[in-house]
Amino acid sequence: MTNFERFKEQFNKDYKNVSNFMEKYEYTNVNIPYNGVLEANNDYTSDSDSYGDGATEYIERIYNFADFNIYIKFNGSRDSYDGTQWNDFVEVKP
Repeated sequence: MTNFERFKEQFNKDYKNVSNFMEKYEYTNVNIPYNGVLEANNDYTSDSDSYGDGATEYIERIYNFADFNIYIKFNGSRDSYDGTQWNDFVEVKP
């Protein structure tokens, strides 16, 4: 089993989905489980679309989880009509 598979199995057992995790740790670097450290906050905003609708903010957090020797990128979006939606996570390399 890879480190990512082990992480994913434990994460899904403990949190069920990305939103449950991010509600607790999105803006903090304290007491993150699995000896986690927030490495990067890479949010960015798209321009308004051709219909004049407001811009969408794409949200991304990268954590280093020392217990699994792995870096994980969490992806989501935030806009005025849907609020914040955390979608998924993938393994990334530093």
